[in-house]
This record gives sequence, C-alpha cells and structure tokens, in this order.
Amino acid sequence: MRKVLSVLVVVASLATVGLGAVGSPSWAGSRVAQQGSGSSTVQVLGWGFATPSALVHLGADLFVANESSNSIMEVNANTGQRIRVISSPAYDFAGPSAMVLDDTGDIFVANSEADSVTELAAVTGQLIRVIAGSQFKLAGPTGLAIIGTNLFVLNSFSNSVTEVDTVTGSLVAVIKSSRYKLSTPSVAASCAGSLFVGNASLNSVTVIDGTTGDFVRTLSGAYRFNDPSSMVAFDDDLFVANEGNSSITELNCVTGDLVRNVSGAASGIADPTALLVSGNSLFVANFPIPPLTLASTASMLATELGSVAELSLATGGLESLLKAPGYGFQGPSALVQIGPRVFVANAVGNTITEINSSSGAFEQLLVGSAYQFNEAVSMAISGDDLFVANALGNTVTELDASSGSLVQVIHGAQYGFDTPDAVLADGSDIFVASLGGNITELSSPSGALVRVIKDPTGKSPGPYALSLSGDDLFVVNRFGNSVTEFDVTSGAVVQVISGAIYQFDSPDAVAIVGNDVFVSNVEGLNGSGSVTEFDASTGAIVRIISGAAFDLSLPLGLVTNGTDLFVPQFLNNAITEIDAASGTLVKVIKLPSFVVTSLTVDGNYLFAGGLQVSKSEGMSSAVAVFNYVTGSLQQMITGSSYSFDEPSALAINDATLFVANELGGSVTVLPT
Repeated sequence: MRKVLSVLVVVASLATVGLGAVGSPSWAGSRVAQQGSGSSTVQVLGWGFATPSALVHLGADLFVANESSNSIMEVNANTGQRIRVISSPAYDFAGPSAMVLDDTGDIFVANSEADSVTELAAVTGQLIRVIAGSQFKLAGPTGLAIIGTNLFVLNSFSNSVTEVDTVTGSLVAVIKSSRYKLSTPSVAASCAGSLFVGNASLNSVTVIDGTTGDFVRTLSGAYRFNDPSSMVAFDDDLFVANEGNSSITELNCVTGDLVRNVSGAASGIADPTALLVSGNSLFVANFPIPPLTLASTASMLATELGSVAELSLATGGLESLLKAPGYGFQGPSALVQIGPRVFVANAVGNTITEINSSSGAFEQLLVGSAYQFNEAVSMAISGDDLFVANALGNTVTELDASSGSLVQVIHGAQYGFDTPDAVLADGSDIFVASLGGNITELSSPSGALVRVIKDPTGKSPGPYALSLSGDDLFVVNRFGNSVTEFDVTSGAVVQVISGAIYQFDSPDAVAIVGNDVFVSNVEGLNGSGSVTEFDASTGAIVRIISGAAFDLSLPLGLVTNGTDLFVPQFLNNAITEIDAASGTLVKVIKLPSFVVTSLTVDGNYLFAGGLQVSKSEGMSSAVAVFNYVTGSLQQMITGSSYSFDEPSALAINDATLFVANELGGSVTVLPT
C-alpha cells in the first residue's frame, strides 16, 4: 500500500479536477459556517469505500478495510448492498492496511498508524479486543498471518514480528534478532507450517518455524525478490509478487527451492500488488503508473489504471489479461474470491470490481453506497437538486439539495459519460463535460438526455471545465490547450480558440465576466502560471495576466463574484484576487499552512476546501472561510465529524454548503 498512498497524495496534488469547473456562482448569502454545536447538523451523504486496501470474506459477506476513512465496511457480495460500516473510536482503526480471518470467524485488522491490531467478530461486527501496549512492541504493523491459533504481526518500523495467541490475545513472543535478517517486513504468508516474511528493504524472504519461532533460512539472490508486495500459498508452493521488478517468484515451501521466476511483457505482469489462487490459475493484480506529472496524471484519470493477469499454476504462462476498457480498475490493491467470483479492490478508484473467475468477464462495479459517488469532482445546483459528476464512475448523481436524499444515479452508454469532470447548470439544463471528449446535455430536474455534443473535427480533446455566456457554451480542453465555443441551441461548434497568442498551457478552469472569458493555465507563461482573457463574442485575445506580482504558481481553479476573479495557487498557499475589468492585481490572500484544492465564492466570503498542514499532525482535510474584502480568515472548519477527505468541489444553496470528498466517496452537507 505504500505506492497506493503515494499515488493518492500526488494525484490529489496534481489533478484536483473540481476546481472552478462550475464558473460563476448563481447563489447569494453571507453567513459563515460554524463548528462547535453546529456540527450536530452535519450530514455525510453516500459515504463509500475510501482507499480500500484489504479484503476478506465470510460466506457471502465481503469485508473491506478503508485505509483513508479508518473503517471496515461489510458488503453483501451478491447484491453489492452495504450491511454495516464499523468505525467507532473504540476499534482503534487507524490506517487499516491488512486483514486476516481465523477459523473461528474473527477478523484481525492491522492498524499501521496506531501500532495496534483490532479483533472483531465477522458475524456481528462486535469488537472483541484491541491488541496494543508496550509489551507487544507493535510498530507500523503492515502484514498479518495465522498459523494454528497464533497470529503473526509484521512490524515494518522495528524490523520485528510479534506473535499473539488468538484465543486469549496474550503475547507469545517478539521475534527480533539479527539472524532473522528482517528489514522493513511488509508481507507474510503461512505455508507448510512455516511463516514466510517478505523484506522490502533487503529484497529477501525470511522463513520462520511457525511452531517454535526459530529461524529457518533466508532466501535471496536467484529468487529475484524485489520489493515483495504480496504472497499466497498453494499446496506446498509459495508465490511472491515482486513489485520492484514486475515478476512472480514461485518456490517450494518445504525445501525452499526455487521453482521458477515469471516476468517480461509476455507474462502480463506489471508492478504486481496482490495475488490470488483460483482453481488452476494464479490471478495477479497489476498497478503500473507512469511518471507523475500534470499531463500524465490527467491521462491517468481519463483511463483505467491497472489490470489483472491470469497465469497457469502449472506452467506460469499467461492465460488471459483483463484490462480496460470496462473493468473499472483504478489501482488494484487486493484480491479475494467468493464462489465463482473474484473481487478486486481499487485503492485509487474507491471501488471494487467483480469478475467471473472462469471467464474473466466483468460482473459489476461496487462503490459501497447507493449514491455511487466515485471520485466526485464537480457539482452544480439546479433548482432544488444537486448534480454531482463522478469521474471514475462515469455517472452523475442527482440528490435533493434540501433533504440530501438520493433522486437518481444517471448512467448508461447513451449519456456518453467518459470520465465526467465538470458539471454546469443554466436553470433548465445540465451540461456535463467528459475528459474522453463528450459534452452531455441533460434536462433539469428530470435528468433526461437532451443530446451528446462533440466536436466532429476532433480539435477539442479533453473537455475539462465549462462556462456559459448567453447561448454559447465555452469548454476548456485540457489536452488540446484550447477552448471550444458551442451553440447550446443547436449543439454546433461555433469556433475552436487556440494558438500561441492565447498561451493556453494545461488550461484548468474558466469563468466569464461581462463579455470576456477568463481561462487559468496551470503551466502558463514560462511554467509560472497565467490567466488568459479573450472576447466572448469574437474570440479575440484581450490580455495575458501573469507576472511575479500575481503569484500565479500552479493556479488550480478560477471563480468570480461578477467583478473580480479569485485564483487559488496550489504551490504558494495563496488566493490571488484580480480586477476582471482591468486585469490588475487587487490582492494576494496568503494561506499559511493551507493547500487549496477547491474554491467557491458567496457574498463577501471565499470557501476553500483543501489540506491543512501541521508539523505535529501532518495533513488533514478542511474547509477554510475567508472574508475576501479584508483578506482575513474567518473560520477553519475541520474535525472527524465532517468526514472531509480531499475536498474537490464546493457548492452553496439556500445557506447550505455542499462539499464533495474526492477520496472519501461522499458529500458533506453543513449549514453556512
């Protein structure tokens, strides 16, 4: 899960797609959100999977460890319906990264951030005990294995293994000695009565006697271990996934002899993260990623990320490779089988893909909630309803803005959703931009399809943000470094605005003030960020706003109050206010220790979703409220009751603030 978490941080940093996508606000109000006693009125809607990192099952019940939300979710594998969410502080869940089920039906959960192991009853979800305390010497527990009635816990921070009696919860032993050569132990499996421990730092496997705890042997060299990420035993053979060199090592558990190494493009193995034996096949979850840049991250979000390879147990040969399109893989991180079905946890996509183990056919995509929020990245209010674009789910969720109740989830091939990343309401219709190339027009509030609009010339790749001016819809094209103007009456292309004079460079957001269109450029002039202004009627360039005084460093987003522009600076922890009429600087609002990931304006206030940075507590999601007239911070809204998790979009309606949580798979509703 180390790579999963690092990718989530960088994706959140480089590709927060909800900023400024709605353009000018259509609401009014000036009250500021309070925490305190007001937190009791907070609603969290559609809370689903949040960085699912481990899976176990008991019968038809699937248990999912959510590493980001510190919870365990139980789901009916047949229906996909959520049974319960276990998240009480008493369970001590903190970064749950591994789970194992014993023969009595109890689940043990490793809490990598709490130095504890939680034991709960799978049937009832009731807490049995929390295993913690100085005598256990737990330190960054990341791997679990059971042999008989003993639980073995890998401590990645202290290079040791803690052995616990599963019946009593008492300590058996702490295995730590130089002869074991434990070094960042990360994964474990039991096979032929022995405990096999993968050492990420030494690229080796330590074998420990499961009964006595004695050292047996260390395996390395010809085995080609390289950052072992997963292990699974079958009969007397052990299979080890090596994420560092994209290979699978098979060895005999009794003798320790090497059976084979499987690697290369023909094997279908690419950065393997999880293994599962099913029948005569070995299923390998792959999570390869390109170098993380702005361009590659946008591309990642536009396509599926990962695959599952099926290998022959007998020969190690590739039997099939399951990948895009259609499987919804987004960072496959864990595998489990229930009957004829294999379930794949997608740590980046916050979903679980169900496939048929025999045919490899896609069965369904589980999101853990009827709202089906799946990387909710943009929102728009239309009348009494809130429309939410789900980038990874290829859906739009409609809910009643007053009650928070679900109206419908709009989906299907006819809508043309293909990574929908921006949604805009004009009072009667809803427009949804998909990074794959389509603009979908829906009728509000019915959600009925009006039309799917697309530039027939192919000159508008990567629609990313929307804004309306009269009967003209302006669409920012992230991949084309251009802006396309559509006639909303006919759906026809009016013009595609591009060329060196506009200096579009990774355009991110658009807003319209008067007769001018403003577009923020993430890279901008000489890589420093900029805002392009052009005439909405003619498309003629007006000016390029840039320079050191504006502090435009990685500008992610753009909103307006009708006279001024507000541009959040991701790298500089600031919001730049610009006079739209003259293009001159009004002020730079500094945000010490706060990284803005979403922004909206309401009355005299700016509501900024983002990450609050603390030396003692690290990063935590929050919403900051500023008076932009004075530039002063009015309120920092934070705390576990809000369930903020990478706020990616904000909307306000009738004194209610809606916060889309991109990684949490939810929408938080609170009074303003």
